[in-house]
Amino acid sequence: VAKPKYGEKYAFSPMTAKLSFDDRFNISWNEANEAINSKKANLLAEMGLLNYADIRMLETVEWNLLANREGWGTTDTYEWTNTEWRRSGGSLRIVVGNSDTGGAAGTDWYWPENHHRNVGFRLAVVLRP
Repeated sequence: VAKPKYGEKYAFSPMTAKLSFDDRFNISWNEANEAINSKKANLLAEMGLLNYADIRMLETVEWNLLANREGWGTTDTYEWTNTEWRRSGGSLRIVVGNSDTGGAAGTDWYWPENHHRNVGFRLAVVLRP
């Protein structure tokens, strides 16, 4: 799925609809994570992967590797990652990918409970050994 520019929407995805979202922007990390975790078992069962995989947001390093190949760092929006950063004891989440702040290599952090019109998210289906 391509990463849209600010003011655009993500292309329709059945997974986004199954998570009960209209779009992937303006969703807090907490809301996205809660939706993923509450529907994970059903989604994996539907794919025939219930005992063989996990669904989660990408870690920052995974996002960077894919972003360099797919060109996700060329738009002026961020995406949440699963990567946590702690500052003064508080849990923050790393966002990546804004072309104005370094593209695929650029990172920032946001409070996971906050909504941002320029921050979306994507999922990874991770196979277990």
